[in-house]
Amino acid sequence: MTPLTAAFLVALQAGPPVGEPFAGRAVAELAALRPAVTATAWLATHPGDEFLVFRRDSIREGHKSWCARAGQSGRVSDGTRMVRYAYFYPPEPPPSRVLPAASGPNLIREQCVLGTVWVEARAIDSATGSALAGGVRDALTSAYGPVRAGQGLFRVRVRVLPDSVRLALSRLPGADAMLMGLHYFGAAGWRVPGRWEADSTVIVSAFDRGLDRRQSGGRVLAFASLSIAKLGSVGEDLDRGEAVERRIAALAVEAARLSGLDTTKARRLLGILADADSAYHERGSINPKTLDSVAVVVIRDWTMGARSLAPSRRAAALLAADQVLGSGPMLYVRAQRQDTSRVAYEQLGAVFVRDELGGGYNYAHNWLDQALTLDANGPVGRLATLALLRSGFNETGMCGGGSEAFRRVITAGERLLASDLDTATAAEVHRLVGDAYGDIVALAAGDGSGYADSTDYLAEAPAARVKAITHYRTALALDHISPEARSAWLEAWRLIAGLPPTTTHFFCVYD
Repeated sequence: MTPLTAAFLVALQAGPPVGEPFAGRAVAELAALRPAVTATAWLATHPGDEFLVFRRDSIREGHKSWCARAGQSGRVSDGTRMVRYAYFYPPEPPPSRVLPAASGPNLIREQCVLGTVWVEARAIDSATGSALAGGVRDALTSAYGPVRAGQGLFRVRVRVLPDSVRLALSRLPGADAMLMGLHYFGAAGWRVPGRWEADSTVIVSAFDRGLDRRQSGGRVLAFASLSIAKLGSVGEDLDRGEAVERRIAALAVEAARLSGLDTTKARRLLGILADADSAYHERGSINPKTLDSVAVVVIRDWTMGARSLAPSRRAAALLAADQVLGSGPMLYVRAQRQDTSRVAYEQLGAVFVRDELGGGYNYAHNWLDQALTLDANGPVGRLATLALLRSGFNETGMCGGGSEAFRRVITAGERLLASDLDTATAAEVHRLVGDAYGDIVALAAGDGSGYADSTDYLAEAPAARVKAITHYRTALALDHISPEARSAWLEAWRLIAGLPPTTTHFFCVYD
């Protein structure tokens, strides 16, 4: 039998349900959350539940990493209508990252494990909802102890602000939820929030008034989740962004090495990238306006020094400059002086395009294009192609690769795989091509955000699923250690189980 969590034991020791009937029922339902409970095991003890395999039209709260859901609805003793959902998730990848040989829906029932229990009740008005949420918070406090705020982004950043600014922020709608570290879908509309921790379990309650003040009523919600659910987690997005910047830096380093330019100049160029990263992530550590002025001089010296080089070395130098200039942190640095900075780079040959939606101008990565032209079949050309694959050919930041950039990634990626690649690069390209094929499956399942017709992809989705799995398997055979390998395993597992991927990677809409 699966061991009970401390959270479950605490709830059992708390005695009879506390507070209003719905509050007591909520405590009891959330206490049923235990790790490693499969869908089959849950249904054996909850035979009245309606079982639903993941569908995009059943996503709630922006929550889409689950693979199945068991639900039950009814009225509690005070007449409140309540619904309870138990969400199940793909299992944790094994250290070997070996994918299951079997496929199909049996994987979902036998391997998906419980990660979230969610309950909610409708409220006829704000006063009723707030009172009911207060009762739930009191009941959960009796079971789990004092409310404990999480370490969310809002809480971390607000500490470094002046007292006057912090006070102003605290008066904003939804600030109480944000200050408690509740970074969940729609949390800006939550009132009377509560948060607790018990071992690896996070428990949350609130009255969701909603963001539209014209609507009456709302809902009272409470849920408990384990880390496998990644519910409300901002860490994964931060890790993904940092991984992107690390790959850009590594590519810039390799391109600078291939250029053969003076090592002092190379250190200065790469130092600009490191300083930009510090200026962006550690606000106040480096003056970004000063850094922008220095960066213009450094990149000018670098690109001018590249003009007399042989084509392949000039290509490498341009690619290194491109990766520095086009990085996320440098976008922040350039924004400090806007047109002044842009004009200086344009004089060096960089091309910028107007971003009508975002405002300002985006670097169009024309130095990358020049590098690819100069060394199309050489090592620099392979690096440039890898950079294009990573971005989905979106060089302008405005869907420059088209809405169906995944097709370009498939074509260019499979062509690149036919060349002589080192193991790490081959693994990454296989993952990227697997992601691209997965986009077709995701779009066929309705993941087009209203910008794509799923019926356009239904015919090719079965073959795309097979090809995505094949590329993922090859990638994992080459690399099962990196964080990207873990993500690839989870996407491949979903595809093997007959589910769509959690997201698209290269489908793009500029709107």
